[in-house]
Amino acid sequence: MAKTNTKLKNAQSILKEFQMTCDDFSNHELANFKNQMDGLDDKRHHSYIRHRIGDIIVIVFLALLSDADEWNEIELFAKKKEKWLRKFLTLDYGIPSHDTIQNVISMIEPQILFHACISFLMAKIDVYSEMATKQDAFKKTELPIVSIDGKTSRGSAGNDTGQGEIRPLHTLNAVSSDYGFCIGQVFVPEKSNEIVAVEDLLDLIDIEGAVVTWDALNTQKKNINKVIKNKGDYVVALKSNHPNLSEEVIDYFSDEELLKDNPLVCTCKTTEKEHSAVITREYILSKEVNWIYDKKSWKELNTIGCVRKTIHSLTGEESTETRYFISSVLDVSLFARSVRQHWAVESFHWQMDFTFHDDANKTREKKSVKNLQIMKKAALALIKLVQPMYKMSMKRIRYSLSLDFENDIEKIFSALDVEKVTKVLIENDKRNRG
Repeated sequence: MAKTNTKLKNAQSILKEFQMTCDDFSNHELANFKNQMDGLDDKRHHSYIRHRIGDIIVIVFLALLSDADEWNEIELFAKKKEKWLRKFLTLDYGIPSHDTIQNVISMIEPQILFHACISFLMAKIDVYSEMATKQDAFKKTELPIVSIDGKTSRGSAGNDTGQGEIRPLHTLNAVSSDYGFCIGQVFVPEKSNEIVAVEDLLDLIDIEGAVVTWDALNTQKKNINKVIKNKGDYVVALKSNHPNLSEEVIDYFSDEELLKDNPLVCTCKTTEKEHSAVITREYILSKEVNWIYDKKSWKELNTIGCVRKTIHSLTGEESTETRYFISSVLDVSLFARSVRQHWAVESFHWQMDFTFHDDANKTREKKSVKNLQIMKKAALALIKLVQPMYKMSMKRIRYSLSLDFENDIEKIFSALDVEKVTKVLIENDKRNRG
C-alpha cells in the first residue's frame, strides 16, 4: 500500500531542513511553553503558593524527556539542571521537592492539562504542514484516520490500607494518523467501561471529515450514531457481540459466486514482507447491504467489509485469518487504509510502555497518575515529531537526551519556534536561488 502524506510527515520535512542548516538555538519557545502553562487554573490557596505552576509543569515535562520516570527522579533531574532551568523558569524558592511536584500536578484538572500540552504541539504541526504544502503541492494530506482503543496502566493497581483494592487506571485513547499521536482521551471510571466512554471521547475531539476506527467491543449503535452526528465516517470491526449481524456478514463473504463479477463489490490486494514472512492482505468492500436485517438501526451503514490476511512463512507454512467490518465509507482503498491504520493506537500503547514505562508506574493517587500519563503522552508526541532529526528509535532519543540534555532540548524547542524556522528557511531559499 502506498505511503500517504500526513500533517506530521509534512512538519517533519520542514524541521529536518531547519535542523540541517541552523546552529543558532535559543530558549524562547521553552519560555513560551512555560508561560502557557502558567495560565492554567491553579487551585492552590494564594497564601501557600511558593512554586509557580508553570515551573512545575515544565520541570516534569523536561524530566520525562530526559529519561526520568518517577517523582523522585524528576526532583533529582531538576536539582542537577537548576542553573540551566533558571534561564527560562522563575524558581523563586529553588527546586520543589518530589512531594510538592506530585501534589501540585495532582491538583490540575486532567483534561485541561491534556488540552494545553497537546494543543501546543498540534498548533506547531499545523503551521509547518501548511508551509510544506506551499513548497510542494504533492504534500497534500489525505483523509485522516482516528483510531480508538483502551489501555490499562497495570502498575497503578494495588491495595490501600482502609480502602481495599485499588483498580488500575484505564484510559480510552484516540490516536490521529494525521498528527501521529494521541489527540484525545477519557479516563474510564472504575465502575464503568469503555463502551460508555466512547461517546464522551467523540465529543472531545474533532472528527469532522475523518474516519473513526475501533475494535468490535465498541461497535455499538449509539457510538456509530455519535460519529455520524459529529460529521465523521467509520470503519469498525464486527464480531460475535452482534451474533445475527456477524453471521449474516460472514455468510455473505463466504459465497464466492455472489462476490464474483459483482458490480457492487470492490477489492484490492497488498503483499508485503514482514519479519520472517510474506503477508498478503485482500480487502473486499461491498455496497450490497440493503438485504441486511435491521440495517436501518445502524446509521449510514453503506458498506460491509472483509479482510483476508494470508501469512506465508519462510519455512513454507501458510495460515489465513479473516476479519469483518461494517462501514460508512464507499472507497475500497480508504477502507483498506482505515483497517491498516488502526494499528497506530496499538503502537502508541506499546510506546507508552516501552519508551515511557507507563505500566511500571506505581503511583496510587489517581489524579497524579492521570496527569503523569498525560505528560508522558505529550513528551512522546514531541519525540515523534523530531524523530527524523535523530534517525533513531524514540526510546534511544529519550536516552540520548539524558546525556546532553541542555544542548539537545534547546535544539528541539528552537525547532518549535515558528518565526525562527520561517526565517531560516527563507534564507535557505534565497541562497539556493542564488
